Amino acid sequence: NYLNYMANKKDWYKSRAIWIAIATSVAGIITAFVAEYPVLQSVGVLMLLKGLIDVFIRLDTFQGIKGVE
Repeated sequence: NYLNYMANKKDWYKSRAIWIAIATSVAGIITAFVAEYPVLQSVGVLMLLKGLIDVFIRLDTFQGIKGVE
């Protein structure tokens, strides 16, 4: 039920996981633009992608692993 889902959904800004994902994305952007070597730039892009995927996954879920029974 969608109404149940929305009633139990945690606010995104209260989630520690989303702030870690945002920090990972920012670090990836900085690494991608500041690094001199192509390998490090690739690592930065991968960090950015991982952070974005984590953000989208967190926004799609409303219950942490602790809540799984």
